Amino acid sequence: MKHLTDEELFRLLDGECSAEEKHTFEAHLHTCAACMASYKDLRAIDLQLQQLPIESPSLDFTEKLMDKLQVAPVLQRKSQWKTYLLMLAPFGVVFVFSMLLFAGYAAGWLTFGSGTETIPFQFQLPSVNLQPLLENSWLVNLFLLVNTALALLLLDKAVLQPFFRKRFNRVVK
Repeated sequence: MKHLTDEELFRLLDGECSAEEKHTFEAHLHTCAACMASYKDLRAIDLQLQQLPIESPSLDFTEKLMDKLQVAPVLQRKSQWKTYLLMLAPFGVVFVFSMLLFAGYAAGWLTFGSGTETIPFQFQLPSVNLQPLLENSWLVNLFLLVNTALALLLLDKAVLQPFFRKRFNRVVK
């Protein structure tokens, strides 16, 4: 037969096992010296723990505890919607600028070609040719780099820092 587990020994000590289990466990203890030694050690520790005096808290324990709880400052979490709004503002500016460019192109006010197109309205707006601007790859790359940096900043501030701050606080506690 296998050795008795700690859980089985504790159940035997505490009297939480059935009569059949108690008979089986005691029969095993009489045949297995290792389990009997473990049982005797646990019984000795249990007897020592039972002999320890039970301490009761002082009469004013509750009052002292409540006073300490009232003195402790209540930490209020700051609303972070303003921070998120400030982080999203550059993306909003880029989005609005992009939509204005698209609307200007769709209305015919902006061209990407020769600049000879006209709009079907009664007044004539000057046409702006964006082709030289888009041909400068460094300008397009700069635009993409700024947007990538803003996206990484937003990811760091809004997602990563709170995640790792919570995780660090859990580990420290």
